[in-house]
Amino acid sequence: MHSAERAVWFTALAHEARRDLVFAWHVAGGSFGGPKRQEEVLPELFVQAVAHLLAAGCITGFGDPDSDSWKDLPSVGKSIGERARFIAEMWASSRQEYEFLVFAIRP
Repeated sequence: MHSAERAVWFTALAHEARRDLVFAWHVAGGSFGGPKRQEEVLPELFVQAVAHLLAAGCITGFGDPDSDSWKDLPSVGKSIGERARFIAEMWASSRQEYEFLVFAIRP
């Protein structure tokens, strides 16, 4: 995936996070315009996509971000890159536990 294609995909992910919700499995599966050549995006691309979502202002957690049931994902690390790598490591270590990790941009 070329850098221009990545930029378009990352923008589409952020747009979807503003409109609705983006789940970790969406990112891993290349949803909303990501790569479709393999079953899952490469780990480094997953980190880059998550970093873009965080930089766009996404909150991360579980449940409905517009309700009291929302549970924030603990913020680990100060930088966006550290947080993105932490999320990618969680995803790689226990996908079933983190497949419904939500990325959402809320006012």
